[in-house]
Amino acid sequence: MQLEISEKLVDLLSVVSKKHAKEASLETALVNLCEELKLSPEQQWETGDGPVDIYLHGHRTLIECKPTGKIVKSQLQTGGTQFEQVRRYVVSIRQLEASYLQLESAQRLEWTVVLTDGQQWLVWKWQDAPGAMEPLSPEPVRLDVRNDPSSIVEFLRLLGSDGSKPLAPLNPHILYANDATQLQTIWEQARELRGAQIQFNLWWDAIRASGMDYGNESEAQTMFVRHCALVSFARAVRNALVDPDAHDSHERERLQTEGFINWICQVQEGHSWLLTVQDKTDMFDWRKRKGDILQVLYQEIVPKDQRKIYGEYYTPDWLAEMLAEEVLDEDWCRQAVQASLRCGRTKKSEIVRPWGVLDPTCGSGTFLYHAVRRIVEVSKLREMELTREEQADVVARLVFGIDIHPVAVEFAQTTLLRSLPAPPTLGDSALNVWQGDSLLAEWGQGMQELDFMRVRPGQESFTFRSPKSGRSFTLPRSFVTRADFARDMKRFTDLANAQKKFPSDLFVDLSLVDSELLEQSFGELKDICHFDGNGIWAYHVNNWISPILLAERKVNRILANPPWITLNTVQNPHRKTTFKDLAERLKLWVGGRRASSFDVAGTFVLQCSQMYLSNESSRAGWVLNAASLSAGTWAKFRERLRDDYSLVSSLELMTRKPPFTTAASCVWYIGIGKKNESLRMSTEKARIKPNDPWYIVQDQVVRVPQSVQQYDTDVSEYFSEKTAKSVFRQGACFRPHVLVLVNPSTLRLNHNGTARGWTVSSKQSHWKNYPPIEFEVPEGWIHSVVRSYDLFPYSVRPVCSKVIIPLDSEQFTLVNNESAMQVPFWRNACSRWEDSPSNKGAGTPRTLIENLNHYNKVTSQFWSKNEGSRVVYNEGGKILRAARVPNNLLVDESCFYFDASSEEEAQYLVGILNAESLKDRFSATRETDRHFHAQFWKKVPIPIFDTENSRHRDLVKLVIQAEESALDIVSKHEDWNQRRLSKFIRENLSVSMKQAIDKVAIGIVTVEKD
Repeated sequence: MQLEISEKLVDLLSVVSKKHAKEASLETALVNLCEELKLSPEQQWETGDGPVDIYLHGHRTLIECKPTGKIVKSQLQTGGTQFEQVRRYVVSIRQLEASYLQLESAQRLEWTVVLTDGQQWLVWKWQDAPGAMEPLSPEPVRLDVRNDPSSIVEFLRLLGSDGSKPLAPLNPHILYANDATQLQTIWEQARELRGAQIQFNLWWDAIRASGMDYGNESEAQTMFVRHCALVSFARAVRNALVDPDAHDSHERERLQTEGFINWICQVQEGHSWLLTVQDKTDMFDWRKRKGDILQVLYQEIVPKDQRKIYGEYYTPDWLAEMLAEEVLDEDWCRQAVQASLRCGRTKKSEIVRPWGVLDPTCGSGTFLYHAVRRIVEVSKLREMELTREEQADVVARLVFGIDIHPVAVEFAQTTLLRSLPAPPTLGDSALNVWQGDSLLAEWGQGMQELDFMRVRPGQESFTFRSPKSGRSFTLPRSFVTRADFARDMKRFTDLANAQKKFPSDLFVDLSLVDSELLEQSFGELKDICHFDGNGIWAYHVNNWISPILLAERKVNRILANPPWITLNTVQNPHRKTTFKDLAERLKLWVGGRRASSFDVAGTFVLQCSQMYLSNESSRAGWVLNAASLSAGTWAKFRERLRDDYSLVSSLELMTRKPPFTTAASCVWYIGIGKKNESLRMSTEKARIKPNDPWYIVQDQVVRVPQSVQQYDTDVSEYFSEKTAKSVFRQGACFRPHVLVLVNPSTLRLNHNGTARGWTVSSKQSHWKNYPPIEFEVPEGWIHSVVRSYDLFPYSVRPVCSKVIIPLDSEQFTLVNNESAMQVPFWRNACSRWEDSPSNKGAGTPRTLIENLNHYNKVTSQFWSKNEGSRVVYNEGGKILRAARVPNNLLVDESCFYFDASSEEEAQYLVGILNAESLKDRFSATRETDRHFHAQFWKKVPIPIFDTENSRHRDLVKLVIQAEESALDIVSKHEDWNQRRLSKFIRENLSVSMKQAIDKVAIGIVTVEKD
């Protein structure tokens, strides 16, 4: 009797049972069928001995696909290739599954293994027992698919269930999106509570200490609630991992009410919200899902612009796994585990020193996750006669993380817990992940003041201050260096908060002076808890002290992706000064105009390597912006790194889709090799998918030596070696757009000599919150400006962008500030500028009009008298574009310009810069993946224009033709975006014209220099 099935299943079955030339198409068809049957299929699931095509979680079923006709009968017996493949999978995954805590209460269920090409279905069964190496029957069961295709559905429907929970979603945001929104409403009810205000202020202090800030309290509160939601989600996952059956409600509640999220439980709606979040979290298995899935949740809830401010470029799992494999070599993993085992047996912490791996900027914990997996796999820890909790203890002693961001630390702790075989014996206190400043942790650098902490090395004490009242308490160093400090500090805080007596047993092993100081501090902490609100000090004290102690302990491995932020994006003045002072002390500082673009990531590399690595044989892998390989602003970094360490190498990440979509990246290694290499795609068709693990990616990439500049690098005659500058100058910075850039569709000129319209929105982090502004200004304040958006090869838009600038173009001067302030729009714009947190840098002009004309970048553009001789090219991008423009057009910072001595010279330069034959030479001079700047003028020997030179005159004639053709194309498609129209121009200029330009241009550069 055939099974009755729906029309949709019939259609899906027909796709499964057709001929498949590639196993990938069969795999996709089977996944669709299994999803329709609610079997939750997982593709390319790692078994521990390679990936199986399809894994049905909860049903103990593996499905391996082959192209139709590729199942070979002779390979289906013991020893046969295809049989041995599926046997390896089931034996390995069975051992792997046994290591997960959630399966302790799972039902016993046989393992089912399927080998299929769509038309043949072969099924084996294995016992769920570690020693069962052979199937229950050596002969597979064959489904009669040809006569009864519905037998596939019947077979799949009858698969048993082991009772395990569903896997956590790949994107947890789908689980928590509504809860994040709901918490904002709950905050509106709780925000006036005293405890809520204290916790908000503590959080804001931590944010400011990290170097960031928010424009106003309303914006800060919005982000505070988002952070509280994220912390609650992360802790709910930790509860589900530690106590999957919800036996310890007291411990669960403690975790969900500790720290700055405590306000949530202070209102009934918040308490209910926490229970709802925990209930939905408990439904899933959070340990078995591979990779750092929590980083996706953070990226979904925290806006992109906020993540950019923090320089948060989260490391893809494949890259973290690759680095863990390279930096945590096999010998190190085995020796580190042995040291940790001895430490566990003897209870002597010094035995494990300096064995350990640290991520000093751990973010969501991606490197910690893959470090644990690497250590467990290489050391064969699962095969040792240890309980899963003891295995977790061994690894937890070796893995350390620090991050200054309060949410990142919560995520990292949870991610670390997900990677361990089980929760450690001591629970959370065994997780060595702390919120602290890894840069300022070096003991002996002098007193460092944070918003609520002071380190006093000379007095061997730590002082903490309440942000509300300024009351403080001080802990002696002998107390905080105890092995059980985290536990003792929690008890110390809980008793103070309850207004109870000092626990005299805490005097053990303390000197008389330290005992008196600790007892005095207990009384001070009681006052803080009583007058300032609920005490959550154990959490903060442990987090901020631990990095200092780690700098004393040392480690011998570092894996990190430090924040990629420039100094001008650091909003807290104290933090900005700290970065600058540290860079100067490390001899990294780049002053002058480039000071604001100084990338602080280099300070993390040198400072943390110096503070935490134990000796010369230690290793580290640092992920940085690719600019660090060659950019001038990184020159001191490269020099210092190679001076400090004998083994330094780099790996340029040149995969087709970069690990970080916003910037090219690289890896700097300390203690590993001396070869500088590039990681490239192995073929033109090779691609990396977002969730690909390293074992898949490594088949798509190849390592090659980093490219060496093969071109002649003589300077151009348009570059002055005396001034070290080219004749081209970067345009003015017309930002923020919402204050000065005109929306062209709204611009209207009035009869009274004024202009009306609206500005455009900004994309900058702070300014994007402002809506466009309506304006009415003198008509003479509206000026055309060439932006990269307006620039094409050989031409510009007929109507370029417009900006509002109080500029007297006849006198080539700015209108004085007092006169400009008579215009209401300008008064409003200036007020917004002066109130902006982005206007706080030491070198930032105080007024908007001065900022626009910083370094005379506006007024200097009016000095040229040669009409039609201005040459403009794009500052950034992959391909140079150049055109002539009238000299009454301003140029913004996205372009460079030069006022040539004649139209002919301008046309000559336009031809050189647009020549395809020179494209690769120009690109090779870039110090980053996206900025030409003025680098090529000192590396490509472009001769100065000579009217007597026949080649130069020939190029001018060709450019005149190219300009006419480009202008015609632009006039017909001016509504197209820059990239599309530029490509269209290049493709539609006549082949003969392009070839002639290329030939003449390359001849000028390569021949005439001789």
